[in-house]
Amino acid sequence: MRTFLKVFGIALAISLFALAPARAQNGFGIKAGIYTGQLSDLENYDMHNNLGYQFGVLYKISLPAGFAVQPELLYVSRKSKLEGNVAGATTTKDKYDLQYLQVPISIQWGPNLMLVRPYVQVVPYFNFLIGKDFSNGADFGDLHKANSGIGIGAGLDVWKLQISGRYNLDFKKMGNDDDTTYSSYKELKQSRGRSLEFSVAYIF
Repeated sequence: MRTFLKVFGIALAISLFALAPARAQNGFGIKAGIYTGQLSDLENYDMHNNLGYQFGVLYKISLPAGFAVQPELLYVSRKSKLEGNVAGATTTKDKYDLQYLQVPISIQWGPNLMLVRPYVQVVPYFNFLIGKDFSNGADFGDLHKANSGIGIGAGLDVWKLQISGRYNLDFKKMGNDDDTTYSSYKELKQSRGRSLEFSVAYIF
C-alpha cells in the first residue's frame, strides 16, 4: 500500500508540474468499454458470465519525450456468476454485480508518429464501492468499501481517438476473512479482483 501511495504521489506531482508547459496538448475526453473480471483463489466455485462495463471521463496531459499522464474517473460494473463445483457437480448458481467508482491514473510512454501514437501504460488505481446486487436478495455489508491496485497495458492514439487495453490486479481481498455462512459469498470476500478491460475514448 505504501508503494502504491508513492507511485500515486509521483504521478500526481508530474501531472501538476506539467500543466503549464503542456497546456496546448492537454485534452478532456470521454471513455467507455467492456470489463471482464476474474477472482483469485476460488476453491469450490467456478466463475462464469463475468462481462461488465465501464464509462467515464478523463483528462490527458502530454509530456516531453513521448510521456503522458491521464487521470480518469470511471463508473465500473463488475459482474460475476459463481457456480458451485463440489464433487464435480453444480450445486449453486449465485450472481454478483458490484459497482465501483474508479480513479485510475494512466502513466504512458510512446513515440509520437504524426497522427498515430502507440504507447505502453502503467496504471495505479483506486476503487470505491458504491453499489452491489446479489441474485439471492441478501444484503452483504462487509465488503471493503475501498480498494486499490495496479494495471499494465498498451494503447493507440489515432487523431482524437484512443484505443486501449490493460490487465488489472487489486492489492487486497474483496472483504474480511471472517466467518460467513453463505459459502459463495465467503469465497468472494477471500478473493482478489483481477480483470481485463478494453476501451475506446474520444479526446476533445
